[in-house]
Amino acid sequence: MACTTVSPSQLLTVNPDYIIADDFMGNYTATLQAILSIPGINSTNAAKENHIYILGNFAESLVEEPGPLSVYGALLLAMILHPDAFGLNSTAIPHYISAQWVGQYVKPNLNLTLGNG
Repeated sequence: MACTTVSPSQLLTVNPDYIIADDFMGNYTATLQAILSIPGINSTNAAKENHIYILGNFAESLVEEPGPLSVYGALLLAMILHPDAFGLNSTAIPHYISAQWVGQYVKPNLNLTLGNG
């Protein structure tokens, strides 16, 4: 899947309400610190509203890799962006999305019935 790299200046210009990033450093704390170290990041709506989320490896795969499990990735993003639609408040969404959290909260919310062909 092709991904676009966003420069820090582009990120600040857009002023996102949410920042959802891969755990590109293999460590949630280091990844979050790298994001927060971008000069001016604290002036974005995402930082002000505490809407910075880091996807662990499993969550990242669900969101970024096409396939049958992509529906879980779409649901995960919907839950992050609109927790109230799923009976959650924004504090129920952790800032690090682990495989355990996906299994506990995302998977049960997806009620799929597969047809016979």
